[in-house]
Amino acid sequence: MNRNTHFLLSAPVYVAPFTATSNISVIAIRWPNTFELNSVLLHYELTANGDRIYEGVNSFYMLRRTASLRKFYSLSAHIPISCSKTPNDGSIR
Repeated sequence: MNRNTHFLLSAPVYVAPFTATSNISVIAIRWPNTFELNSVLLHYELTANGDRIYEGVNSFYMLRRTASLRKFYSLSAHIPISCSKTPNDGSIR
């Protein structure tokens, strides 16, 4: 058994909330320090009100503001054996 196997069997660990900034036309969401991955990243998944809006390996996403409605965002990190989600949804208006 490889001596690094224990490292590769750990789920991502949530360490800090993601950040969101916005202006009148754009919302920028960043999460470079949100998870300790403990393995090779497959992808991140960002959802808004339960709908997936981004899936990929970047640690940021920018979207056009389309209405003044409040949306609830959540983020998950996926590795080969597991995934972890941010504990609380972030609300952005």
